[in-house]
Amino acid sequence: QLLLITGHENNAIESLCKEHIRKQFSKKFIDIQFVNNPDYASGMASSLKAGISQLIQATPDGADQASQGALICLADMPQIKPQTYQSLVAAAQQSVAEDISDSENQRASAFVPTNMGRRGNPVLLMSELFDPLLDITGDVGARHLLQANPDCVKEVAVNDTGIFLDFDTPAQLENNQ
Repeated sequence: QLLLITGHENNAIESLCKEHIRKQFSKKFIDIQFVNNPDYASGMASSLKAGISQLIQATPDGADQASQGALICLADMPQIKPQTYQSLVAAAQQSVAEDISDSENQRASAFVPTNMGRRGNPVLLMSELFDPLLDITGDVGARHLLQANPDCVKEVAVNDTGIFLDFDTPAQLENNQ
């Protein structure tokens, strides 16, 4: 399931995203659920909570929640390579598979890309962290949860400096290309 959380000018953003997806993927069906966060002005935490809440609500009763995760992608980081997303998902899938056969070790519940020893974005968070995510407030993401629970974090080395690059204006993005 792909959720896109909107806030400021949500109708315009949703329309632009749908048009872009239609042009880029005209022959493929991409199922995106748009979730409006009316509390967007309170900070990043409200958008994260809106997405996680929607994901929890959409989970069928009886589903294996231990294998569920959320890949948290930031809209202002467009230069992340597809391979980075694939590496994070593969690391999470491997962790879930190993958990079945090795119950003595704590399973990683957060997967963070690194490049040259430095952490970046996006992060993939497993369902064990969903409830604590619902308690965050303000203009923060999951970083403090990862700092408070270092044993649950698995760093995933990637060859991608896009994990550090965010762009707040079109001009910034244009100047970097």
